[in-house]
Amino acid sequence: MKQPEFIFELTAEAAEKNFLVLKQYGLDLEKALSAQRDTPLEYGSEFPRRKYPGVKIFACKVDYKSAFRRIHLAWKTALQTCTHLPEAEIAILALRLTFGGSPCPAEWSAISELANDLTTAIMQHPDWDPSELFSPLVSQVPPRSDLPDDVPFGVGKELVVDVPVNSKGMSEIYVDDKLSCALDLPGSDHVDRCAGAALLSIHTIARPLSSHEPIPRETMAAIEKLLAEAGPEELKIMLGWHLNFRTLIISLPFNKANAWSTEISEILSEGKTKAKRLERNIGRFVNIGMIL
Repeated sequence: MKQPEFIFELTAEAAEKNFLVLKQYGLDLEKALSAQRDTPLEYGSEFPRRKYPGVKIFACKVDYKSAFRRIHLAWKTALQTCTHLPEAEIAILALRLTFGGSPCPAEWSAISELANDLTTAIMQHPDWDPSELFSPLVSQVPPRSDLPDDVPFGVGKELVVDVPVNSKGMSEIYVDDKLSCALDLPGSDHVDRCAGAALLSIHTIARPLSSHEPIPRETMAAIEKLLAEAGPEELKIMLGWHLNFRTLIISLPFNKANAWSTEISEILSEGKTKAKRLERNIGRFVNIGMIL
């Protein structure tokens, strides 16, 4: 088993060399990346289930560690974040993306969406062998977890659009939460692809850590969440929702469903509410509406 030898520099030249490393292992991803199309994750489960009714769909979740703090601001932008504290007689400015800045999610997504396309391209590449080319963190991914055999398979409904099915899987991302899915076809390595592709794509675009870092740094993949959530499972929590890829049911966790229902009942009972409370519940209704 081999690990790719990536360049320890955060430069465009180093990134190009890192892609060449993948090419040396037989992964020419240029055409695959240029052919990427936006495919909502729900289609990634409905269509495979229609084509493979009794085949399990596994999902793996990987989070970025301190995502916004990975991007440095240009000096002109940093000056616009300057805040004056008169009593302390100091001025503070942000040198990296802030967690409260309105444009920051879009700025970060310019990178994370590219990495997500790379994840899907790696998963679907016929020449990739996940046992030969992998991230050093893949050894920390928990083992697969199957639902009990008596849990029935949901039926994929016919939709008005047609989306090609690639049984090797696909990946979707929302800001810094990456979810990959794949069909567990008999005799295939699709679940291993699902478990390793996201980490390999992150390892490719990120600067690998040296054993002699002058300032302590953490890996770009969040280790704590990796140990808890990265294992291939048929049931995942994504953005606060339970995604069941066996039954094809999306549901709220019990504690959240109970809290939301209780607050709605209180508002209806009182006949009035504060603006912030109303705004919070409207946001919840929009969230539910998008799921429906």
